[in-house]
Amino acid sequence: MKKGQGTLEYLLIIAVSLVIILFTIRAVMNAVESVPEVEVWTAEGAKVVILKVHYDAGGRFIPDIFDLNDEYVVLKNIGDEPANLTGWKLLGNGRRSRRHPFIFPPFVLQPGATVTIHTGRGTNTETDLYWGMRRPVWRNRGDTAYLYDSHGNLVDMCSWRGRGRGEVICHTS
Repeated sequence: MKKGQGTLEYLLIIAVSLVIILFTIRAVMNAVESVPEVEVWTAEGAKVVILKVHYDAGGRFIPDIFDLNDEYVVLKNIGDEPANLTGWKLLGNGRRSRRHPFIFPPFVLQPGATVTIHTGRGTNTETDLYWGMRRPVWRNRGDTAYLYDSHGNLVDMCSWRGRGRGEVICHTS
């Protein structure tokens, strides 16, 4: 054995051990963050609710900007009558969202139906609307989605803290 070879092997073992410890710590941190803390508030008698917010487009390892239409909010009409959403607003806490809220075009949401509002660009349909933003709207580590009616009344809101798995369920019905 050459002089110093034992020391080199010892240092290599320490380095590998540190890497394993760091990966373990990261796995534990991800597990702790896997369920975001959620707060929901709904106006009394509201018939349209924020069903879920998918805030981490493309998943944890792909930057949101590469797939803006995978960042979206799903609304549901839980009432028995069609809901006219024309002029309603959807926005979050971030500067971009506050300065450029999503304003609903002429749109009626049928009873029991859902509509998905995508951050990016596309062609509006009966089930999908597009915000037309060039950058992500929702903050992955925590944000609040606000839904206002055409008179400026807060209808529903859903807040989350913690990264989680990229989406938060705000209502189950």
